[in-house]
Amino acid sequence: MMVHDDDDDDEDMNLLMERRRRSTSSGYVMLPMGRLVALCLGAMLIGAAIPMLCYGTRNNSSSNIPFASSVTPTALSEGGSAKNTDTEKSNLRQSSSDDKYDNNTIPKIAWLMSFPNSGTSFTITLVQTASNMSMASNYGWEHLGAGNVSYPVQKGGPYWLDPDGVKPHHLVLTKTHCGGYCHDCRPRKSVESPHSFLMHCSRADGTILDTKKMKDNMNNTNSTTNNNNSTNSTNSSTAEIVPITKNIRHVYDYQHDVDRAVHLIRDPLDNMVSRYHLGLHKVEKGGDADKLQRYTYDAQGYTNFCSDIQYEYAEHTDSHVDQDVLRLIQDVPCHMDLFRYVQWHNLAFITTHDLLNVPVHMVHYQEYTDHFDDTLSSLLEFLDLPNTGVVTEFETGKSYRDYFTTAQIDAMRNATRILASPMTWSHLERYF
Repeated sequence: MMVHDDDDDDEDMNLLMERRRRSTSSGYVMLPMGRLVALCLGAMLIGAAIPMLCYGTRNNSSSNIPFASSVTPTALSEGGSAKNTDTEKSNLRQSSSDDKYDNNTIPKIAWLMSFPNSGTSFTITLVQTASNMSMASNYGWEHLGAGNVSYPVQKGGPYWLDPDGVKPHHLVLTKTHCGGYCHDCRPRKSVESPHSFLMHCSRADGTILDTKKMKDNMNNTNSTTNNNNSTNSTNSSTAEIVPITKNIRHVYDYQHDVDRAVHLIRDPLDNMVSRYHLGLHKVEKGGDADKLQRYTYDAQGYTNFCSDIQYEYAEHTDSHVDQDVLRLIQDVPCHMDLFRYVQWHNLAFITTHDLLNVPVHMVHYQEYTDHFDDTLSSLLEFLDLPNTGVVTEFETGKSYRDYFTTAQIDAMRNATRILASPMTWSHLERYF
């Protein structure tokens, strides 16, 4: 379970960043990141002067200090993220291509909002490749850098996918699945309010160095060493620094930090079956022979899985699902996942249009197949990112409509029309 960071190491971090801010040296020398982490931590933990090497580099292709890549000194020393006025925001958009991208400005967040398994990984990889810039994720533990830590875009997240890559100056596309998407869970765990959904959209999980615990270990080691030295009259030696990490969870300021959103949609039938296939990977890793025989990569395996889940959670369903809609789709495999899917997109539209009132760019996964070049160009233009002409090859996703009968698809259409908001239905009607 992820735990909240209690900011015990803020004082040391602020000191380090303040020293970096005061440095005016023009020629920084970079060590490999792993050695740099050890060097900087060693100096900080034993109270020695912070070496100049810890103050980073001016090269766009390299990350800043290992504790807070691309976080500005002002932001950390003030205990929060830097604030941009409307004038500053306008200036960012008007800046020239020569100075538009650097590591000294915290970019605004452009959410990549997606129900899981709707093309998220491909989309964010495509944008990174085409722009030759690093994007970000709310799930820092998915992409740990040197020292097995996450590298924050700003204090508390989100986190860079490529800490050593070139950083966008204006906007960073940031992966978020928000909430209400659990797969094989009780229905009540899928229910979200607009507020709870927004909180989940803005929640960042990361892994950082636990400098407080490391200092405590260092002090205990030094104390033991000194006692032994007094008894044995031998010279002391510097103890080895053992990196210790901790998990943190932080909800960032969505009203200030989030500038816009990309809303990704995939055919609900394909999306539901794709989630099942992802779950099979976990079953395979678990090595459960009975499940591996029963849950297979075909329509029958999908039906078996859905039947087992429906039976397991049958007694928990009635009070959380519209009974009229439930009767419509009671024979549809994994019909609770359809509820989650429609609820998720309803709440995504509420979040961006009503709660935040930010610009939204819609991307349907099928558009990568039908209009790849136009889809990519419009996406990069919306994100204010360059197009290098280098793209990630797209392999058309499989269709799983044959997993369902015609009657089941008709029932899903009727249920979706009832459950979906007018905005959601305008984007889902094409799939039925």
